[in-house]
Amino acid sequence: MKTLLVTFIVSLGVIAATVPAKAAPASQSATNFAQKTFGGFSPGKKFKLKIVEATAAIVDLDGGARKTSVPKGIPKFKKGDKITFKIGKKGELTGKGFKIKYQTGSDMAVSYVNEPTASKLDSQIGNVYINFKHQVQAADLVFIKFVRSGFTVKTYTVTYVLE
Repeated sequence: MKTLLVTFIVSLGVIAATVPAKAAPASQSATNFAQKTFGGFSPGKKFKLKIVEATAAIVDLDGGARKTSVPKGIPKFKKGDKITFKIGKKGELTGKGFKIKYQTGSDMAVSYVNEPTASKLDSQIGNVYINFKHQVQAADLVFIKFVRSGFTVKTYTVTYVLE
């Protein structure tokens, strides 16, 4: 049941990632440009969070979801690992084995998305949750990978929750 819930949540994230984002108000855009921040984070900012939950699921074309190991090409972390994040020059969220493009920021979270393309369906989604003082409180990372073998397509979804 937990795997199905994770698959459902990830599916919603993929759908949300494909919906165009609304433009920020002109005053906010000018402020971010002048300060060179992305969602309030300056390039070069570093922070550490600990993995509190790690799940990997695979879904076949028949719709059956089950636990699996993390496939090649997706960062492999385990519960308890401490991950160091860094904000890149273009606002991207980077860590060991991943780089996710900056999408948007708000008073509660900063979102990152590597959207699927026609040539590469894989996607990555990250959210960094902040408090009213703009301090990092938590994050989640979702990696989605499609593997095709003959007429079979398997979808891997790996989710990390960090605090």
